[in-house]
Amino acid sequence: MISEISNDNLLSQKNPQQSFISNIELLIYSLVILFMVIINLIPWEDALSPSEKMFNYHHFLAGLLGILYLRFGVKKEEISEDIKKDNRQIMILGIIFFFIYSGIFLVSIHLSNGIKFGLNCGSYSLIRAISVAFCEELFYRGIIIGIFFQIKKSARGKTIIILLICILSSLLWTTLHFNYGSDFSMLIQLFVVGSFFAVIFYCGKMIKISIILHASWNFLLCFILIGA
Repeated sequence: MISEISNDNLLSQKNPQQSFISNIELLIYSLVILFMVIINLIPWEDALSPSEKMFNYHHFLAGLLGILYLRFGVKKEEISEDIKKDNRQIMILGIIFFFIYSGIFLVSIHLSNGIKFGLNCGSYSLIRAISVAFCEELFYRGIIIGIFFQIKKSARGKTIIILLICILSSLLWTTLHFNYGSDFSMLIQLFVVGSFFAVIFYCGKMIKISIILHASWNFLLCFILIGA
Protein backbone atom coordinates (compact mmCIF):
# COMPACT_ATOMS: atom_id res chain seq x y z
CA MET A 1 0.00 0.00 0.00
CA ILE A 2 2.78 2.39 0.95
CA SER A 3 4.71 1.46 -2.17
CA GLU A 4 1.66 2.18 -4.32
CA ILE A 5 1.29 5.62 -2.76
CA SER A 6 4.97 6.37 -3.20
CA ASN A 7 4.78 5.25 -6.83
CA ASP A 8 1.82 7.54 -7.41
CA ASN A 9 3.74 10.42 -5.88
CA LEU A 10 6.73 9.69 -8.11
CA LEU A 11 4.50 9.61 -11.18
CA SER A 12 2.86 12.90 -10.23
CA GLN A 13 6.30 14.46 -9.79
CA LYS A 14 7.49 13.16 -13.14
CA ASN A 15 4.29 14.24 -14.89
CA PRO A 16 3.26 17.56 -13.38
CA GLN A 17 0.30 19.36 -14.88
CA GLN A 18 1.37 20.83 -18.18
CA SER A 19 0.20 24.20 -19.38
CA PHE A 20 -1.78 24.34 -22.58
CA ILE A 21 1.00 26.37 -24.24
CA SER A 22 4.66 25.48 -23.86
CA ASN A 23 7.37 27.77 -22.55
CA ILE A 24 8.63 28.41 -26.07
CA GLU A 25 5.12 29.25 -27.28
CA LEU A 26 4.66 31.52 -24.26
CA LEU A 27 7.83 33.42 -25.15
CA ILE A 28 6.94 33.76 -28.85
CA TYR A 29 3.33 34.80 -28.22
CA SER A 30 4.39 37.30 -25.55
CA LEU A 31 6.93 38.95 -27.84
CA VAL A 32 4.46 39.15 -30.72
CA ILE A 33 1.61 40.70 -28.75
CA LEU A 34 4.05 43.07 -27.04
CA PHE A 35 4.96 44.28 -30.50
CA MET A 36 1.36 45.55 -30.87
CA VAL A 37 2.31 48.17 -28.27
CA ILE A 38 5.80 48.81 -29.64
CA ILE A 39 4.52 49.64 -33.14
CA ASN A 40 2.52 52.50 -31.61
CA LEU A 41 5.79 54.05 -30.46
CA ILE A 42 7.67 53.69 -33.76
CA PRO A 43 7.70 56.92 -35.85
CA TRP A 44 6.29 55.51 -39.08
CA GLU A 45 6.39 57.53 -42.28
CA ASP A 46 2.63 57.93 -42.06
CA ALA A 47 1.65 58.81 -38.50
CA LEU A 48 -0.79 56.42 -36.89
CA SER A 49 -4.26 57.76 -36.20
CA PRO A 50 -5.76 57.50 -32.70
CA SER A 51 -8.12 54.76 -33.92
CA GLU A 52 -5.20 52.71 -35.26
CA LYS A 53 -3.38 53.03 -31.95
CA MET A 54 -6.52 52.00 -30.08
CA PHE A 55 -6.83 49.01 -32.42
CA ASN A 56 -3.29 47.94 -31.54
CA TYR A 57 -3.84 48.36 -27.79
CA HIS A 58 -7.11 46.44 -28.00
CA HIS A 59 -5.38 43.53 -29.73
CA PHE A 60 -2.53 43.59 -27.23
CA LEU A 61 -5.02 43.24 -24.38
CA ALA A 62 -6.93 40.48 -26.18
CA GLY A 63 -3.72 38.56 -26.84
CA LEU A 64 -2.56 38.99 -23.26
CA LEU A 65 -5.84 37.62 -21.89
CA GLY A 66 -5.56 34.67 -24.28
CA ILE A 67 -2.03 33.87 -23.13
CA LEU A 68 -2.99 34.06 -19.45
CA TYR A 69 -5.97 31.77 -19.93
CA LEU A 70 -4.18 29.15 -22.03
CA ARG A 71 -1.20 29.22 -19.68
CA PHE A 72 -2.97 29.17 -16.32
CA GLY A 73 -6.70 28.65 -16.93
CA VAL A 74 -6.69 25.22 -18.57
CA LYS A 75 -4.31 22.26 -18.33
CA LYS A 76 -3.59 19.56 -20.88
CA GLU A 77 -4.67 16.88 -18.41
CA GLU A 78 -8.14 18.39 -18.33
CA ILE A 79 -8.67 17.91 -22.06
CA SER A 80 -6.51 14.86 -22.82
CA GLU A 81 -9.51 12.52 -22.82
CA ASP A 82 -11.13 14.68 -25.48
CA ILE A 83 -8.26 14.36 -27.95
CA LYS A 84 -9.28 11.43 -30.09
CA LYS A 85 -8.07 10.10 -33.42
CA ASP A 86 -11.31 11.13 -35.11
CA ASN A 87 -10.87 14.70 -33.86
CA ARG A 88 -7.36 14.84 -35.29
CA GLN A 89 -8.71 13.54 -38.60
CA ILE A 90 -11.32 16.30 -38.62
CA MET A 91 -8.58 18.82 -37.88
CA ILE A 92 -6.55 17.61 -40.86
CA LEU A 93 -9.63 17.72 -43.07
CA GLY A 94 -10.30 21.26 -41.84
CA ILE A 95 -6.78 22.33 -42.82
CA ILE A 96 -7.17 20.76 -46.27
CA PHE A 97 -10.54 22.42 -46.83
CA PHE A 98 -9.08 25.74 -45.64
CA PHE A 99 -6.44 25.65 -48.36
CA ILE A 100 -9.03 24.56 -50.92
CA TYR A 101 -11.22 27.48 -49.90
CA SER A 102 -8.25 29.86 -50.13
CA GLY A 103 -7.61 28.63 -53.66
CA ILE A 104 -11.28 29.14 -54.60
CA PHE A 105 -11.07 32.63 -53.07
CA LEU A 106 -8.10 33.53 -55.26
CA VAL A 107 -9.71 32.11 -58.41
CA SER A 108 -12.96 33.99 -57.75
CA ILE A 109 -11.07 37.27 -57.34
CA HIS A 110 -9.13 36.62 -60.52
CA LEU A 111 -12.27 35.86 -62.53
CA SER A 112 -14.13 38.90 -61.22
CA ASN A 113 -11.40 41.55 -61.03
CA GLY A 114 -8.18 40.10 -62.27
CA ILE A 115 -5.39 39.49 -59.82
CA LYS A 116 -1.65 39.55 -59.56
CA PHE A 117 0.67 39.15 -56.64
CA GLY A 118 2.78 41.85 -55.07
CA LEU A 119 2.98 43.68 -51.79
CA ASN A 120 -0.11 45.88 -51.70
CA CYS A 121 0.49 47.29 -48.23
CA GLY A 122 3.32 49.00 -46.38
CA SER A 123 5.72 47.35 -43.94
CA TYR A 124 3.65 48.58 -41.00
CA SER A 125 0.44 47.00 -42.32
CA LEU A 126 2.21 43.73 -43.14
CA ILE A 127 3.81 43.47 -39.70
CA ARG A 128 0.55 44.34 -37.97
CA ALA A 129 -1.41 41.85 -40.08
CA ILE A 130 0.82 39.00 -38.90
CA SER A 131 0.79 40.16 -35.27
CA VAL A 132 -2.99 40.60 -35.29
CA ALA A 133 -3.39 36.92 -36.23
CA PHE A 134 -1.68 35.91 -32.98
CA CYS A 135 -3.79 38.21 -30.82
CA GLU A 136 -7.13 37.33 -32.40
CA GLU A 137 -6.56 33.57 -32.30
CA LEU A 138 -5.43 33.66 -28.67
CA PHE A 139 -8.63 35.48 -27.72
CA TYR A 140 -11.41 34.46 -30.12
CA ARG A 141 -10.35 30.82 -30.36
CA GLY A 142 -8.14 30.32 -27.30
CA ILE A 143 -10.54 31.76 -24.71
CA ILE A 144 -14.01 31.57 -26.25
CA ILE A 145 -13.60 27.97 -27.40
CA GLY A 146 -11.06 26.91 -24.78
CA ILE A 147 -13.45 27.34 -21.86
CA PHE A 148 -15.55 24.48 -23.25
CA PHE A 149 -12.73 21.95 -23.33
CA GLN A 150 -13.80 20.65 -19.93
CA ILE A 151 -17.24 19.53 -21.15
CA LYS A 152 -17.53 15.85 -20.31
CA LYS A 153 -17.78 13.27 -23.05
CA SER A 154 -21.10 12.12 -21.64
CA ALA A 155 -22.59 15.62 -21.52
CA ARG A 156 -25.97 15.63 -23.23
CA GLY A 157 -26.06 17.75 -26.36
CA LYS A 158 -22.30 18.29 -26.34
CA THR A 159 -22.03 18.23 -30.14
CA ILE A 160 -24.63 20.97 -30.46
CA ILE A 161 -22.88 23.03 -27.77
CA ILE A 162 -19.54 22.70 -29.56
CA LEU A 163 -21.13 23.72 -32.86
CA LEU A 164 -22.78 26.76 -31.29
CA ILE A 165 -19.53 27.83 -29.62
CA CYS A 166 -17.60 27.56 -32.88
CA ILE A 167 -20.31 29.64 -34.59
CA LEU A 168 -20.25 32.18 -31.74
CA SER A 169 -16.47 32.48 -31.96
CA SER A 170 -16.66 33.05 -35.72
CA LEU A 171 -19.50 35.57 -35.42
CA LEU A 172 -17.70 37.62 -32.77
CA TRP A 173 -14.52 37.57 -34.83
CA THR A 174 -16.45 38.61 -37.95
CA THR A 175 -18.18 41.51 -36.19
CA LEU A 176 -14.71 42.80 -35.28
CA HIS A 177 -14.28 43.68 -38.96
CA PHE A 178 -17.48 45.73 -39.28
CA ASN A 179 -15.59 48.94 -38.58
CA TYR A 180 -12.87 48.34 -41.16
CA GLY A 181 -14.76 48.82 -44.39
CA SER A 182 -15.58 45.17 -45.06
CA ASP A 183 -18.59 44.69 -47.33
CA PHE A 184 -21.17 41.96 -46.82
CA SER A 185 -19.50 39.43 -49.15
CA MET A 186 -16.19 39.89 -47.36
CA LEU A 187 -17.89 39.43 -43.98
CA ILE A 188 -19.34 36.13 -45.20
CA GLN A 189 -15.89 35.03 -46.31
CA LEU A 190 -14.45 36.04 -42.94
CA PHE A 191 -17.13 34.03 -41.15
CA VAL A 192 -16.29 30.95 -43.23
CA VAL A 193 -12.57 31.36 -42.61
CA GLY A 194 -13.19 31.94 -38.89
CA SER A 195 -15.27 28.75 -38.78
CA PHE A 196 -12.31 26.82 -40.22
CA PHE A 197 -10.04 28.25 -37.53
CA ALA A 198 -12.57 27.41 -34.79
CA VAL A 199 -13.10 23.78 -35.87
CA ILE A 200 -9.39 23.20 -36.43
CA PHE A 201 -8.54 24.57 -32.99
CA TYR A 202 -11.25 22.63 -31.17
CA CYS A 203 -10.39 19.34 -32.87
CA GLY A 204 -6.61 19.70 -32.69
CA LYS A 205 -6.35 21.50 -29.32
CA MET A 206 -3.30 23.35 -30.68
CA ILE A 207 -3.66 27.11 -30.89
CA LYS A 208 -0.42 27.37 -32.88
CA ILE A 209 -2.05 25.71 -35.89
CA SER A 210 -4.91 28.20 -36.11
CA ILE A 211 -2.41 31.03 -35.54
CA ILE A 212 -0.24 29.84 -38.44
CA LEU A 213 -3.27 29.50 -40.73
CA HIS A 214 -4.62 32.92 -39.71
CA ALA A 215 -1.22 34.56 -40.22
CA SER A 216 -0.94 32.85 -43.62
CA TRP A 217 -4.38 34.20 -44.59
CA ASN A 218 -3.44 37.76 -43.58
CA PHE A 219 -0.09 37.42 -45.33
CA LEU A 220 -1.88 36.28 -48.49
CA LEU A 221 -4.23 39.26 -48.40
CA CYS A 222 -1.26 41.61 -48.10
CA PHE A 223 0.20 40.16 -51.32
CA ILE A 224 -2.91 40.41 -53.49
CA LEU A 225 -3.15 43.22 -55.98
CA ILE A 226 -6.71 43.62 -57.20
CA GLY A 227 -6.86 44.48 -60.87
CA ALA A 228 -4.42 43.27 -63.46
